[in-house]
Amino acid sequence: MKENITSFDPKAWANMNNANYVQDKMQTNHVSTLVRNARASVPPCGELAKARAITEDLISRGANIAESYDDYVKLGFSLAQGLGSDGHDLYHKLCAQSTKYSHNECEAKWQECLSSHNSSVTIASFYKMANDFGVDIAAYSREFSSNPQNPQYEEIFQINKNSTHSNNLILFPQGEENEESEENVTTTLQQGLEYTNTFSDKIDFNKLPLLFQDIASTQSAAEDQDMMILGSLTVFSGATPNVYGVYDKRKVFPPFYSLVVAPPASGKGIMPACVYLLYDIEQHMERLNEREERKYRSEMAEYTSLNKSSRYAVTPPKEPAYHSMWVPANSSVISVYKALADNDGIGITFETEADTLSQAFNSEYGNFSDILRKGFHHEDLKLNRRKDNTHMVVRSPRWAILLTCTPSQIQKLLSSSGNGTESRFIFYLLRRRLEWRNVFDRNSMPLEQQFTDFGHRFFKIYKALYRRKGHPIEFVLSTAQQDQFNHYFNELQLEQTSLHGDDLIAFVRRLGLVCFRIAMVLTIIRQETLHPIFDPLSQTLVCNDDDFETAMTISNCLINNTARVYSSLKKDDEKDNKDSFSSMAPVERSFYQSLPESFTTKDFRACATKLNIKQKTAERYIGHMIDKYHLVNRIQNGQYNKVKK
Repeated sequence: MKENITSFDPKAWANMNNANYVQDKMQTNHVSTLVRNARASVPPCGELAKARAITEDLISRGANIAESYDDYVKLGFSLAQGLGSDGHDLYHKLCAQSTKYSHNECEAKWQECLSSHNSSVTIASFYKMANDFGVDIAAYSREFSSNPQNPQYEEIFQINKNSTHSNNLILFPQGEENEESEENVTTTLQQGLEYTNTFSDKIDFNKLPLLFQDIASTQSAAEDQDMMILGSLTVFSGATPNVYGVYDKRKVFPPFYSLVVAPPASGKGIMPACVYLLYDIEQHMERLNEREERKYRSEMAEYTSLNKSSRYAVTPPKEPAYHSMWVPANSSVISVYKALADNDGIGITFETEADTLSQAFNSEYGNFSDILRKGFHHEDLKLNRRKDNTHMVVRSPRWAILLTCTPSQIQKLLSSSGNGTESRFIFYLLRRRLEWRNVFDRNSMPLEQQFTDFGHRFFKIYKALYRRKGHPIEFVLSTAQQDQFNHYFNELQLEQTSLHGDDLIAFVRRLGLVCFRIAMVLTIIRQETLHPIFDPLSQTLVCNDDDFETAMTISNCLINNTARVYSSLKKDDEKDNKDSFSSMAPVERSFYQSLPESFTTKDFRACATKLNIKQKTAERYIGHMIDKYHLVNRIQNGQYNKVKK
């Protein structure tokens, strides 16, 4: 394994004895010394203690983070908003590192920042500035807790917490000046579809659980294999009862939300075959519904045969619940509540047209987006209607959602919310393919039959899990897997915020949770070949190393697709430019031309230094090359290559 690789390597994820680990240890020791010094005068908690320790770290490095006027002002607003008057001394100390420093001018600027109450800049901006100069913000986050009374101070580099109250991205701000035509968004997104990343061609199929090997083998193209694997993972995630894991100190379950975006006639029509994976479960539930309905009718007939006085002495029969795994998207909110409540909080929504869900968002019968957001984190769903005396509570909903849509539909779906719903989904972009498929290929059974057979096999897993009601099994990562997971997503968060800005934080953090869930589903399905399928005496299920590797590889692909959706949808003045090399600024073109065909973060920073380009500017340029000009592909954390034309 090569040294100094800071990104995830699917073939060497378990090897922690590399140069980065040693470097991280040295950095942690350095931070610990500075923290001890800070603790001499400040309690070891809160934003102020952390900011003081980071300031001392910057000064010890000789870092000048406020040399430009823009940084000078941003630093003032950041400290004033985050620390109030307590940030006064820190502002002077940091500004004094510049030869331009004037105490009187600095004091005047501080008072201006302190009185302006600029809420658009928070303490997170200071942490980002410090991180750009090499300060290990994550290490300080482990030493100091954020101010619990000010959740907006939850800094962006914390890797051991994935707060459900993160600032959510508003992709579609309201107001005429921010409006953008659906046609422009669709065109931009379709251009991005030409640069789709796939994961099937990066996975060792021999390491997949046997059922997934067979599911993937129904297709030959990488994009088609991706769709069937991702679709099956999503469906299975919603049909695995009595399994949980602990993530960020909270109990979480397997279900997650997937959205496949593709132009018309691009091949996404194969995905409905995933419905047949649950055919046996649905048949089982239909038989259960029939038995309960017969029993109810019998009891109701007996009840109605009683005379009026006798009825007062007995309780009338209660209409039975209707059990089904499927929750249609074209439902009112109350219907969704009832569908989930009738099946103990478990349900799956699968729609091939996202417009169906978009219409539900705009329904006058309730806030559909609210239950989507709560359902992702298993928050209790409560419904109270005085008008029709309806009261329902769904405890810990376990709801999986699988949607496919065209680029034009995705804007309607996500612009309907603008409140964090979009960051609950993982995105997969399917490119347009012009080749003609052999529509008369009879070398294998129809997909419906193949997936029905796969469903027979999954039904055995489902029954084994269902029998564990009352003694659920806990899914856990090994210690080595936990370390690798935290390291990877810490690096991913730093990389994505430097390339695309802070708005992508919610996506990255929730992708971490989805990655954990994907690993859970893969390890569950792997139990198919065991007899018994689950050890009846065991209360834990340790993640298989191969499944962990697969989940991480899939996540590395999904973040690339997610970043493209985000960059294609967000309002940006750059939308008016042509996405081509010719529209780049001269300095940006020179920077691009100086880059080798394959390069790392270290490489492009070195090229930027030679051209006298600031590091933050270089990161922004790389972000443009990936999502605006489509000249660069991100391979994995810190590794990129130029798109071959």
